[in-house]
Amino acid sequence: MLIWRIIWTRIKLLFLCRSFYDNLNVTSPNLNFVEKAWAAWFNSFENEAIATAMIAFIMHEVVYFGRCVPFWIADFIPFLRKYKLQANKSNTLEEHWQCLKSVLFAHFCIELPLIFGFHPVATMFGMEITTVPFPHWQTLAFQVAVFFVFEDTFHYWFHRLLHYGPFYKYIHKQHHEYSAPFGLTAEYAHPLEVVILGTGTIGGPLLWVAITHDLHLITVFIWISLRLFQTIDAHSGYGIGC
Repeated sequence: MLIWRIIWTRIKLLFLCRSFYDNLNVTSPNLNFVEKAWAAWFNSFENEAIATAMIAFIMHEVVYFGRCVPFWIADFIPFLRKYKLQANKSNTLEEHWQCLKSVLFAHFCIELPLIFGFHPVATMFGMEITTVPFPHWQTLAFQVAVFFVFEDTFHYWFHRLLHYGPFYKYIHKQHHEYSAPFGLTAEYAHPLEVVILGTGTIGGPLLWVAITHDLHLITVFIWISLRLFQTIDAHSGYGIGC
């Protein structure tokens, strides 16, 4: 696909950009590797919005599928079945495949366009995108904690609403198609549900930066990564993390 060719080209350019790294080593010797890579990534693009969308999408896919894989492997290890919450139920490879196709459709056709629209909104509110060094870890931790509280409250009430009558029948029912959930089902949902509940995930950071004008994109990435871990673990079907 075109987008993956573009992403791969940019990744190669990032690691070939030795002169930019060398310049950072001279001008900003206190930056760590991630901060230098961050600066190099955005320096390799003429369009900051495209750079932001690409790195955000890559982050989401790597974290999401990276976290799902251990649970998928665990399903083939008999010793770990005792940790399954529904040990007498299992899903076929066909069911996994159908779920994967639906999730990929949501990622590319729903979430990716929304990700491309994130940059103009974030910068309008004053979010820092390319700035290095990153915020102090205490600032980052506090902001992520606030986002967890906001999202948890938002998710509780809107998830409850989605269990009401027609909302469940026409929207939320899809999310409960698998009687024995597994990691991939974390984002297996109707397009409207993807948008509604996704608003709680990204709404916290946008509301925060709109009020305080103090938020870095790396904080949003860390928050979303932790939230993905949380929801995948909750849908994994296991009583302990893998």
